[in-house]
Amino acid sequence: MITLEKSNSLKKYREILGLSQIQISEELKLSQATISRIERGKLYGKGFVRYIKYLVGKNFDMNEYFRNWGN
Repeated sequence: MITLEKSNSLKKYREILGLSQIQISEELKLSQATISRIERGKLYGKGFVRYIKYLVGKNFDMNEYFRNWGN
C-alpha cells in the first residue's frame, strides 16, 4: 500500500511541474477528485497507473518513487 509520504511525493512532483490537479485530470480524462484520491493514497488501479505513466512522460523518476515500495 502507498504510504502517505509516497503519495505526497506525487503531489509535490505535480507542483514542481507547475500543474494543477484539474490540468492533469483533463489530460487524463479523469475527475479532479480521482487525482486528489490518488495523491492522498486512497485510490489504486487503472487511474493510478495512468497517473504514474503520465508523470513518467514528464521525467518522473519511477525507480526512486518505488524504491521502498511496501515498506
